[in-house]
Amino acid sequence: MNYQEYNSRFAGIQAGEDRQIITDSGILNLKWLCFESQAFSSQNGQGSLDIAAVLQPNAPDFQIEENFAFKYPVILPSECSEKGRVLVLLHGLNERSWNKYWSWGAFLAENLKCPVLMFPISFHINRAPQFWSDARTVSGLMKSGDVSQSKAESTTFVNYILSQRLADNPLRFLKSGFQSALDLIQLINMLKSKQVDYLGQTDRIDFFAYSIGAFLSQILTIYNHITGNEIHKTAIFCGGAPFAKMNGISKLIMNKTAFQSIYKYYLEDTIREMKSGSPLGKFLSKHPMGQAFNAMINYDRAPSLIKSAFSSARNKIMVMTLKNDSVIPSAPTALLLRNTDGKVIEHDFPYPYMHENPFPVFSDNKMSAQVNTSFYNIFNQASEFLNDSKGGH
Repeated sequence: MNYQEYNSRFAGIQAGEDRQIITDSGILNLKWLCFESQAFSSQNGQGSLDIAAVLQPNAPDFQIEENFAFKYPVILPSECSEKGRVLVLLHGLNERSWNKYWSWGAFLAENLKCPVLMFPISFHINRAPQFWSDARTVSGLMKSGDVSQSKAESTTFVNYILSQRLADNPLRFLKSGFQSALDLIQLINMLKSKQVDYLGQTDRIDFFAYSIGAFLSQILTIYNHITGNEIHKTAIFCGGAPFAKMNGISKLIMNKTAFQSIYKYYLEDTIREMKSGSPLGKFLSKHPMGQAFNAMINYDRAPSLIKSAFSSARNKIMVMTLKNDSVIPSAPTALLLRNTDGKVIEHDFPYPYMHENPFPVFSDNKMSAQVNTSFYNIFNQASEFLNDSKGGH
């Protein structure tokens, strides 16, 4: 099946709606599984170094129940080639639905012949209030809210909520990422202990990570390297660069004010936090997850850790970048991994594309065919890498 056909088969799916999808290769079963985040519970062992006080969501965010109890979709192929194998798909920043990713997950499920778990990052997709995605409601908030935000460069109703939240408190970027990382560790432990419906004992867990999901997967790779845990095989798409080389200013991601706010905070303010020995500074310098996050801020934060972590994972990570990607550029990604023997492959497509929409839908038949070819090339390359036994699993 081509890209457009995958999209049409998954059209109109609502969050929480189980469905059976008939494809050219067989049947895909879409199921929604329940998840309750234990990221900030007392038993997860993350409360040392005053981390709980620094990285827990603030009171209003704690009241967003959708972020702590939610459903995530899993695509189950009719045939699995390897018992006990799953793939976890991680999405990009400021996503409000899975619509862009159904075709991605379906292709990977059919080609890898294993279940694909599509896991939402904290405060994204159905882990956020529905009104955050409602154009009329958000447009009203833009008119009645902070004028400096609504008038900031690149502000749209699509990025307004995230922009306002990050400009108001830049630490939310790290808090959300920290919770997401802990949730993924919880998910992995659940998979390994047969606590996930429809899946039995899971011994092999791979990742396909896009955009900020790639950033999160890299942090987890470094964390696992530090702690001596298993490093999971990961195919990265449109990601891989350190935070300092990203440009999040986009009508689909965040406005200029918000990006400048978080950029200054993580490039400048976190250095002062570490020098002062504050609770946040201690987290970044002494906690394995904080050390991993700090290493991915810029090249000079922890070059030896970057080198050792990604060198040890060189056969387990493949990065696919796009030549014209202005959000997470190709060159800085290659630079980050230059001394690790990491596999970085730059692609370019013959049609107009952007980071946020690498596979646009065109009415023109020629460009539609080009999109189909590009989609196939990316996901076939990812599938071949993830199926390759080199480097172990």
